[in-house]
Amino acid sequence: MFARLYLLLVSLLSMGLCACADTPPISLILGEDAHSIVLARSLEASVTLEARDLGDPDSTRVLLDPLPRSVTRVLVYRTPLSDLGLQDGTVVIDANGGPLPRPDAVFVLDESAAESSGFRELDALPADLESVRIAATNPCVPFVVEEVTWIPRLGDVVVTVAIAIDEARVLVGVVDGRLFVLDGGGLTQVESPLSGGSLGAGVIDAGGEVWLADKEGAVFRGHPYRGFQAEPTLPLASGETVALVSGPPSSAFELYAVTSSFGVFEFAGGAWSELHARSGTVAERSRLDAAWLAPGQIAAIGSQAETILEFGRDGSLVTQHIGLPLRPTSDALYGIEWVEGLGAVVGSRYSAALLRGASDWELLPLPSSSPVAHLMLDLGDRSFLAGGEAGLFMQWLPGRGQCPPLPISGTGGDVRHAARTGAGFVTVSMPINGSIALARYRRPLIP
Repeated sequence: MFARLYLLLVSLLSMGLCACADTPPISLILGEDAHSIVLARSLEASVTLEARDLGDPDSTRVLLDPLPRSVTRVLVYRTPLSDLGLQDGTVVIDANGGPLPRPDAVFVLDESAAESSGFRELDALPADLESVRIAATNPCVPFVVEEVTWIPRLGDVVVTVAIAIDEARVLVGVVDGRLFVLDGGGLTQVESPLSGGSLGAGVIDAGGEVWLADKEGAVFRGHPYRGFQAEPTLPLASGETVALVSGPPSSAFELYAVTSSFGVFEFAGGAWSELHARSGTVAERSRLDAAWLAPGQIAAIGSQAETILEFGRDGSLVTQHIGLPLRPTSDALYGIEWVEGLGAVVGSRYSAALLRGASDWELLPLPSSSPVAHLMLDLGDRSFLAGGEAGLFMQWLPGRGQCPPLPISGTGGDVRHAARTGAGFVTVSMPINGSIALARYRRPLIP
C-alpha cells in the first residue's frame, strides 16, 4: 500500500510487553518519505493523540514508550505537521472540530495481546479514529498532487464535461463527443453515445445516473460502464447552448436544463416540460451557468453581469440584482455551485463571492487578489474552491472565511472543470501545446 513508507519495525523487546518500569521503548525506523506521525493510544473508551514532526527524513528513527493494556496506532504522513494543520505535541480532541488528516499509512501495535511483539499494517483508518474530531491549528490545509495525466494532441478540442461517477473515478468528455474515464490506473477511452456528435453538457443525478446533452439537443442517460440510452430530445434553438442541473445526492431526483436564451425545462414523467419561456441572451463578460437551490428551485447566471435568476418548478421567476464591489474594470458573475451543507454560492470574474441566505444573496468577504471564478467546487465539508485562472484557487471555510490563494493545476493553464472525488478532486486544465492536463489532488482533511 505504501511501499516507500513501509515501516521497518525493529522491536527492542524479545518478549511480550509488560508493565515493568524498565520496559525499553520500541524503535520504528521509517522510510525516507515519512515526514510526520500521529500516535493514537486507545485505553478502554479513551483516545489520546500526539503529533510528531520527524524532521530530517534521513533520520526517521522514532522511539515509542509501551503503554500496557492499550492499543497503539501510528498514523504516518508524507507531509510535515504544518501542512496538516497540526503542531508538535498533544492533539486536542474537539467534538466540534474537523476529522483527523487522512494518513498515508496506518500501523497498529496491540499492547494488550500476548502476541503483540510488533506492528502490522492496516488497510484503513480504524472506525474509532474515523469518528475522532480534533481542533486543527491551521484549517487552511494545502492540497497534495498525486498524479497528472495528459490527453495528448487534441489541438483546439477542449473538455466540456468532468463528472465524478464514484469515489475514485471521473468521467471526462471532450467537445467532439469522445468520453474517457480517469481512475487510479490512468485514462481509458470508453464508448460514447455521441458518435460523431458534439458534447455540450453533462451532469450526474441524485441516483448516480449520468446525463449527457449534445449541441443539437440530443440527450442520453446511463453510465460509462453500463452504456447509455437515448432520452427525449431537448428543444434547443439553432446556436443555443445548455446547462444541465440536478439535485445533490441527498435529494430526490430532479433534472433541469437552462438554455443560453434562458429558457428553462424540467425532465419529469419521461419528458421535458417548459417551465420558463426564452427571455434573453448571455451578457457580455458573463456566461451561462446554473445550480440547484432547493427542491423545485434552481438559479442561473449570465443574463446580465450582476443578475441571478431564480426559477421555480411552479413557473415562478425571481430576479436578484447583485451589487458587486467596484473594480477597475467592470465585473460580472461567472460561476455558480451548490455546496452541500452551506447552500448555493456564486463567484465573479473579479474576486467576489455570494452565498444564498434565507431570503437574499450575501456577499462573502474575499481578498481582491482572488482569482477569476472559472468554476466553483464543493469540497464536501461545507467549504468550497473558487477560481481556476492560471490554476489559482481561493479556498473558503465556514467559520473562518477565505484562505490564502492556492496554486492548484501546476500545469500553467486555466482550470475550467473540476470534479470532487472521495479524498480530494480532479482538475482539468485548458490545452497546453495541444494537450489537456488532468490532475488528481488529495486534500488531507477530507475523510
